[in-house]
Amino acid sequence: MAKQREALSLGTMERMLGYKVAVLDGPDERQQWFYSDLTPVPETVYERTRKELDDYQKRNEILDHKGLSRKNNFPPSFTKAIEHGQDVIHIERKGILGLYSFTAYIQYGFGFDLALVLTESEALKFRNTASNNAGKSLTPILPQELRDIIYDFSLPYGKWQKHDADNEFDTSTFLTGLGDPSGFYFPLSNSLAILAVNKQIRTEALPLAYQNTLFHLDDIDDFLRFGMAIGSIGRENVRSLEFAWESRADFSTQSPSDSGEEELLGRLPLIHASRCVKLLKEFTKLRILRLWFDSDILNYLPLKNFKTDLGICGLCSLRGMERVDILGLDIDPTACPIAKWLKDTLESS
Repeated sequence: MAKQREALSLGTMERMLGYKVAVLDGPDERQQWFYSDLTPVPETVYERTRKELDDYQKRNEILDHKGLSRKNNFPPSFTKAIEHGQDVIHIERKGILGLYSFTAYIQYGFGFDLALVLTESEALKFRNTASNNAGKSLTPILPQELRDIIYDFSLPYGKWQKHDADNEFDTSTFLTGLGDPSGFYFPLSNSLAILAVNKQIRTEALPLAYQNTLFHLDDIDDFLRFGMAIGSIGRENVRSLEFAWESRADFSTQSPSDSGEEELLGRLPLIHASRCVKLLKEFTKLRILRLWFDSDILNYLPLKNFKTDLGICGLCSLRGMERVDILGLDIDPTACPIAKWLKDTLESS
């Protein structure tokens, strides 16, 4: 049996922390906030304070009776805006004290927005954005035709997974990537040495590297973080994607339903589904899409119910797919009405 948390009053938790949690405000008072792993920030002050206390204790970051960090990398009223075309990321310090004392509001020109709460160490990833680790930019000696031949040999078709990125794709990679909206310095792979020769070659080879790779991600949350971190260069060149149509953000808020069909429908992602579709539409060269679903959904959810889900309706608005695979563990897609319908719908649009 899981150990229950000790019941604490709000005042007790605030005394233990030495402060009150920061007030969250944004462009819209109805704005939903998320942590860097894209799970939702609790709506009530009590639950936010409880999570902050729990996270402090897990991380052992209470360094004195006030909960102050000995590091102070930002001025008290720190704000910073990172702009790239119509995309804007605004970072702000909300308080001097507290674990989650920074916010980042991400707003892309294509109607995508996301509001994050961050720790100081996470906010540093924005400020210390990806540095240029490619060599000095040089005027290429070889003609374009020969460089293209070299790229063809140096950038083979392959599959990319999270551990292929430098130091593995994680929260650090995600946040650093947000500080580089173009995606020019995204650490795509240690094995592609040609990308580190110089700026000119990286500029020419990076789009080809994206086009020649099938990107495998765990779920919608991973796809969102990846899709933002790779910047406009990545989004404009990825041709093949694979991930599960599920979200950890929903798992953290789901409660059991009385009805079997309602419970199955409730397993489909909701919180980030529309963001996922908006971001997918910016992958303008995307032609191959492989989506994994919960096997129970594919086996037991009636097709008419599946079609009513808002995320699925949005997914069906994608255009230009040449090949779509709808997959589930121990599922024959050709014998599954949902898999067959979704595949046919996406491939015919």
